[in-house]
Amino acid sequence: MRITVTGGTGFVGAHCVRALLDGGHDVVLAVRDERKVAPALTPLGIDPSRCEVVLVDVLDADGFGRALDGTDALLHAANVYSLNARDAALMQQVNVEGTRIALEEAARRGLDPIIHVSSCAALLPSDGLTATSPLGDPPGPYARSKVDAERVALEVRDTGAPIVITNPASVYGPHQPHVGESARLVRDMLKGKARLDPGGGFGVVDVRDVATAHARLFEEQRREQRYLMQSRWVAYRDLFRHLERVVGRRLPRVSLPSGPVYAVSRMADAAQRRGIDPGFSSEAVWVLRNWPPDPEDHPDSVLGVTCRPLHDTLRDTVAWLHERGLVSRRQAGDAAGLDWTAGDAATPEPV
Repeated sequence: MRITVTGGTGFVGAHCVRALLDGGHDVVLAVRDERKVAPALTPLGIDPSRCEVVLVDVLDADGFGRALDGTDALLHAANVYSLNARDAALMQQVNVEGTRIALEEAARRGLDPIIHVSSCAALLPSDGLTATSPLGDPPGPYARSKVDAERVALEVRDTGAPIVITNPASVYGPHQPHVGESARLVRDMLKGKARLDPGGGFGVVDVRDVATAHARLFEEQRREQRYLMQSRWVAYRDLFRHLERVVGRRLPRVSLPSGPVYAVSRMADAAQRRGIDPGFSSEAVWVLRNWPPDPEDHPDSVLGVTCRPLHDTLRDTVAWLHERGLVSRRQAGDAAGLDWTAGDAATPEPV
């Protein structure tokens, strides 16, 4: 199958490109900047020449059509993920209008399947996340943009287009080309900059498991309306503890009652608007408070892919951060110098 991928130079997108190539597919990368292709793909063991590159802005409908011509399917992973209040307008533009253009153009050309990568954040608040959960009503700009983008996907699907929606949890793992929110959080915890424990928790999933699961959507006749991609829920305080086991040392942590945490997070938003990055936001605190824990029977697999243990995901994340020079050997501790695997598939469940 010949598949156009948007967001292929980003975190989830780059790993998905590897999984698709490993599956024998031809990949067309729709990118704005060709210079980002090699840094995103080469560390994953991908020769960039294996992909056809089309220079296009996803907000340019006529130009984006060129990236779809002659292809069979679309993986739309282009996305701005930021918890900084200053990026609200950009996220509405790229995450929502970009999604509308990409999906409508793909539907107009009869591509099948058309996969839209959404987020579990679009389903919050929730009493329990499932593949049939309704869209939520989150207050933060990132989560709102994902709700609006998924609503666009549903509108296009209502026209008869074969839209498949995936909702990954918070994605962790090695090789984040743009050093995204999850990598920055781990980095700052190791450096002692992120000490505040606001309580609550969130769902996590390894980027390599997300990539393998997305590739399976093109290989198997799975056409459910939505796929939830979450390996487990973790309490925020336990993220510190998991990282402590990975690096072999204690990490500084400060717990505060819920009232002061919310007040501090509102102050953090004001600081963001003045160009100061305090390392957290009210949106992050809200998500932690409104992400429901897993039910007791929650599966540890996504589309038949048994998810990696959280310890392995965090170990490889720390090893990659040290490899990139983003944390010191002392900060990386026991994970310093360890090898991380780019795309070895997780163990499939027995059939």
